[in-house]
Amino acid sequence: MRLVEGIEVETGSGNVFADLGLPDAEKLKIKSGLVIEITRAVRKLGLTQEEAGRRMGIPQPKVNGTNFSRNLLIPPFFRPPAWL
Repeated sequence: MRLVEGIEVETGSGNVFADLGLPDAEKLKIKSGLVIEITRAVRKLGLTQEEAGRRMGIPQPKVNGTNFSRNLLIPPFFRPPAWL
């Protein structure tokens, strides 16, 4: 731990999920990378959410940025820490 402008700063491990102590941290890191790459591809191809959903075989509401990330990354039984 070190001080930066009077604030304690700790260097991360390179996996924010592991740093937060989440189970299956490596799996979550891989999934988050996948979400980022899919989002980039959708933007690069100029796809609508409907078109992207059709190509991925999922309904449009699940392609919505927030829902897509949440559905892919967070299992339904996960309870986030109270401080989140």
